[in-house]
Amino acid sequence: MGSIPARNRTELLRQQHIAQQQQKKPASNKDDTVLRPIITSINGNVAWIVSVPRPAGASPPSTKAYYHVVVDPWFGEPAIFVHKFVLAMTLATPPAMKNKEDVEQAIREIEAAAAAAAGGAKMSTAKEKEQLVDAFVVTGGVEHAMRTSMTQFSPSIPVFVAKLSYENVRAWNYFDKVVFLEPFVPSTPAADDDDDDDDSGTSTKGTWSSANSGAPMPEWLTILSLKVDAFNNFAIALVTASGGAASAPGSGTEQQQQGEAIILAPHGVYSGEPALTALLTPAPSPDNSATGGDVANGALARPPLPPRVLAYLGPFKDSYSLGMRTLCGVTEVLCMAQAFQDGIKYYVHNGDLPEGDLLYGGLLSYSLRDDPKTLEWGVEQLRSGKGGDGVVYGAEAELKVPEEVVVGNGESRVLV
Repeated sequence: MGSIPARNRTELLRQQHIAQQQQKKPASNKDDTVLRPIITSINGNVAWIVSVPRPAGASPPSTKAYYHVVVDPWFGEPAIFVHKFVLAMTLATPPAMKNKEDVEQAIREIEAAAAAAAGGAKMSTAKEKEQLVDAFVVTGGVEHAMRTSMTQFSPSIPVFVAKLSYENVRAWNYFDKVVFLEPFVPSTPAADDDDDDDDSGTSTKGTWSSANSGAPMPEWLTILSLKVDAFNNFAIALVTASGGAASAPGSGTEQQQQGEAIILAPHGVYSGEPALTALLTPAPSPDNSATGGDVANGALARPPLPPRVLAYLGPFKDSYSLGMRTLCGVTEVLCMAQAFQDGIKYYVHNGDLPEGDLLYGGLLSYSLRDDPKTLEWGVEQLRSGKGGDGVVYGAEAELKVPEEVVVGNGESRVLV
């Protein structure tokens, strides 16, 4: 199932029907409609609309079918690091969405497709009056936090900002609500007995399901800024609690709620980062033997299952500057997929498509070097033990290989 050309998002209707079939849940009425997350490229580079289905009866109530998160909006103005003589970046190809009106029109089309999938009409007047963009997320600095692009939108839209750009965005004095995304490391049950924050300003709020920042973020959606130690790497995870149920390891047929995650790592992230590993690998269950395993009588409840990684949006290439690796790509993602219980379903090109190429200027531009890679190359690296985890998987090993996805400039994709 391919991505959807710009201005032709009525194709979303067909893809939603495919989603219903694959979920084995036919849509007999509006309440039964299976809607799936949609990602839409704003500029072919690292700017996205991530549209997450609202669960039935979700709070706060809305006339929209989706909660629309705009990530790192950038309409093509020059991005300057320190000074234009140090590093300046521009988009090689004009963005498909050149302003806020284009972003809002894409959201209208997504909502219209959702209404049609549910057997309804096009977007109502009531929906038109409701704010179309629900939230901004800023993942990093420079081209990820573009003031002239973001301030085209209403100041009432809440902005969730990672550590690198929080003070910068707040200093604009434009948005009414700027929420700091503390670097997050999932903690052990013992750590949860301590203070919520350590001296480094890192949040240790337990599991992903307990880390929701609260209003204005709905309770069923959590945005995490994962603590990443490597230079120039960062990652945001959008985790929805409506990912479905799954059997907990060793629990027989017992069902446990499992979230679903979309990870945005525009510069990539190393597979061995502790926060990423802790978030996406099962936590040990507490010993309930003292109470006979009866949770209702005071035993410790099982920790939530790690979320499934529905999609990882990151580069396939590796990049270098001044001899340092600044972007890490396909081998690290494949190592993650092997480590995670459910692997990674979709690996989406993010910031490395030819149509989203950057044009560089300034002194640092002379030190930049890209090293393009393919998924097939990465698989061979893992088999021969040249992946980031150092494991020799061998020629016969059955690897968990995500599906490669290309979402072009202005296009959309339903994540089934």
